[in-house]
Amino acid sequence: MPEWRGKGIASALVKRVEAEAAAHGFERIYLYTPDQQALYRRLGWQDREDVEYRKEHVTVMERQLGQ
Repeated sequence: MPEWRGKGIASALVKRVEAEAAAHGFERIYLYTPDQQALYRRLGWQDREDVEYRKEHVTVMERQLGQ
């Protein structure tokens, strides 16, 4: 919802997922997004490829943990 945007909630959630993955021994994690590339790039994620998934154009992104 618009009133919740810009409060750092999404960033905090992503950082928590990264911390949990690192705590469980993962060195690298991936996601795909159709429209939130800028958010993930700001958080250190890198684009890997653009693909069509379930009839939607998405970007596959990667995050090296511990960086």
